[in-house]
Amino acid sequence: MKIKLKKNEQVTFKFLDTCEFDFVNKKWGAYVTPSLFKRCKKFKLIPALIENVEENSINLALVKLGKKRKFLQTLDKKKTHFIGWLKSKNFKLK
Repeated sequence: MKIKLKKNEQVTFKFLDTCEFDFVNKKWGAYVTPSLFKRCKKFKLIPALIENVEENSINLALVKLGKKRKFLQTLDKKKTHFIGWLKSKNFKLK
């Protein structure tokens, strides 16, 4: 599916019955996730950085709380390297 958004338009994807993921088109780029440390916590999602070795890319994954082991096992099968969990203590927030 392709969705074409005008400036400042937003689309919200609902998944896992309780989670939401927003994408907002901005003139400078886009907001592409819910707040990593507020809304993700509310939706019981943990942000993680992963590297796809074959594609030479770094991606953001949102992992359901309680599913870390399954997530890490999946990475092994897909030749994807786990970089780390993103935590608010790693960032200076005002």
